Amino acid sequence: TEVVSLKKEISLLEHYLNLQSLLHGQKFTYTIVISPELDTEYITIPPMLAQPFIENAVEHGLKEINTGGLIEITFAQQEQDLILEIIDNGKGIDPAEAKEHRSLATTITKERIELYNKRNKANATFILTEAFPLNQNKGVKVSIVLPLT
Repeated sequence: TEVVSLKKEISLLEHYLNLQSLLHGQKFTYTIVISPELDTEYITIPPMLAQPFIENAVEHGLKEINTGGLIEITFAQQEQDLILEIIDNGKGIDPAEAKEHRSLATTITKERIELYNKRNKANATFILTEAFPLNQNKGVKVSIVLPLT
């Protein structure tokens, strides 16, 4: 489907993260924070927007962490936008690697956002940055902004 309820998307993320936590020996914890003003049954978003970035965090970012890994997912409203943030405390993105290898998650999400914008005459965006630039493990922060319709 083109869109799913935010409630369904959050449920799928919880199931996915529970499975990944069990598969990886619970070397990481996760939190999902949902702002109370969001009507998760009414708001719809493109499905599986967060999942590829969470998968990257688990498989690559937290790969070398044996314990204390963290993934935080936040859904919030800012004016007329839904803000989805995914933060991990993994190794971060090596600038040399980033130039040579563009993440499939990034490429696919960029294309999906462009298609979403075209279909909905919207201005959705996403950006990747370091979550903790001053730490040894810089982590990754993914911010996705979707207009609430």
